[in-house]
Amino acid sequence: LDYCHNISNELQTKSQTAEEAVIELINKFVEAIEDPNIDAEEKFDWLDPEKLVKPVFVIKPRGQADDDDPYKKEKDEYTIDDLKADCMEVYGFFNRKNMDALTKATRNTLRTLRERASSSSLVIRHEHNKSDPHYAYPLLTGDMVLYIPNVTIVPTLEEMQAYFSKVTKSVLNTIRSIPQWGSVQGDKKSGVGLLRHPRPVSKPNAKSIVFDIMSTDMSGGMGTERSRDYLKQVMENKEVVRLTVALQGNLLLVKPDVNKLLQSYQTFSHLWSDERNEILNAFVDSQPMTIYIEDKFAELEKLLQTIEEIPALNILGPLEIQTAKFKLALKVEWKEWKLTLGNILLNAYRKKLADLWEFIEVKGDVLLKPVKDLDDVRLAMACLESVRDNFIHLDRELIAIEEAYAIFAKFNIKVPPEDIEKVDGLRFNFNNLITYSKEMQETLCKCQEPMKKELMEGVAEFAQEVFDFDRDFEENGPMVEGLEAREASDRVLLFQARFDELWRKYEVYSSGEKLFALQVNEYPILI
Repeated sequence: LDYCHNISNELQTKSQTAEEAVIELINKFVEAIEDPNIDAEEKFDWLDPEKLVKPVFVIKPRGQADDDDPYKKEKDEYTIDDLKADCMEVYGFFNRKNMDALTKATRNTLRTLRERASSSSLVIRHEHNKSDPHYAYPLLTGDMVLYIPNVTIVPTLEEMQAYFSKVTKSVLNTIRSIPQWGSVQGDKKSGVGLLRHPRPVSKPNAKSIVFDIMSTDMSGGMGTERSRDYLKQVMENKEVVRLTVALQGNLLLVKPDVNKLLQSYQTFSHLWSDERNEILNAFVDSQPMTIYIEDKFAELEKLLQTIEEIPALNILGPLEIQTAKFKLALKVEWKEWKLTLGNILLNAYRKKLADLWEFIEVKGDVLLKPVKDLDDVRLAMACLESVRDNFIHLDRELIAIEEAYAIFAKFNIKVPPEDIEKVDGLRFNFNNLITYSKEMQETLCKCQEPMKKELMEGVAEFAQEVFDFDRDFEENGPMVEGLEAREASDRVLLFQARFDELWRKYEVYSSGEKLFALQVNEYPILI
């Protein structure tokens, strides 16, 4: 807009300077005329702006009358009217030259705009051809942006066309800002009043590219009227009209190609899918091996590389579509995928880590407990059996946890410090558990004979206790006839407590018999 403002002032100055030169030249010739039939003062009053702007203006050569004039006369003398006609003919000639120059400038400008707004090839380029001295940079620049779920450009193609139409209008308004020669009357006697100052042009703003036509106080009893300009004459040129109309929708011709370009980036549409959490939860719930987890993260890293390789700009005919904002939006969505996957996996493996850590801790405490009686033997045997049965599973879980947390570190997934400490100490604690198991087995072997003797004595005593319980239940149990309800209820509680104690001893002695490879005694009364 500043450029148009400067050009308008420059053209006004040049037009005014040319008009001043023409007037000065004509006045030089007028001054040289010495004829008694021509008044010395009136001869300088030759400018008639009304004749200059008539639709058809033909100045007859001196002495030639109108063929249709019924009162034709041959003129033998040179009159003041002949002088004025000759002056106006010269003045009008240069005025038309000035108008032709403005028309040509307007036509060339519009033609250049049309050539720049059109492209013989709509092949998408991704960089400027700086090596070509004749390379024309794109006229308009837009940004490719992501408005989920659509990929579009800002400003839109329609908005760009509207801006471009304003550019076309500004070209025409530049002509409108140039006053026609003779549009301001001054001192007709000297012609000095015709050498006017250029009319100031109001500086345009971004909302309206319209130059105000300033009113000028015109003397001679005509009052104040709007100055005339060259726009009407320029717009009478057919090519100017054709180019102006063509430029109104020129940019919209590339809309199919722009849509095709935007559609090509829909390959990234899975990044902004609403089913992100469902997809990643389903993946983690499938209990993938760590190799597949690493592949998943590697796939995301490859996708990031693909995003980085998106060209910084796409040049499509007169448009330059920059992708920086679109790439930033894709990276934001990509980061959400990575963080979501990392958090879901982290929660899953944190639970595995906690379960394994608790198992090792609990079993380790049991194995470190001294063996003092058969009950301790039973607990130790149950613990050893659990460790033996779960050893393969524990080892696999331990390896999977270590590999998973190594993957988290590799792909920069943030892990709480306490989890890192547990993972670092997990292998050490697991090895200690194996060591404790071996030591417990050795301890049980060493106390086998004393414990076996104690077991056999205890089994004999236990058999007698079971027999006594059965006989006592039959004679004094809650089923004896004649008992009151309260008494029967109290006996139920007493016999239940004795039964629970007998059952505990049964489990201890049964485990001991299994340990020493003895026949396991059955007690139908208890079962």
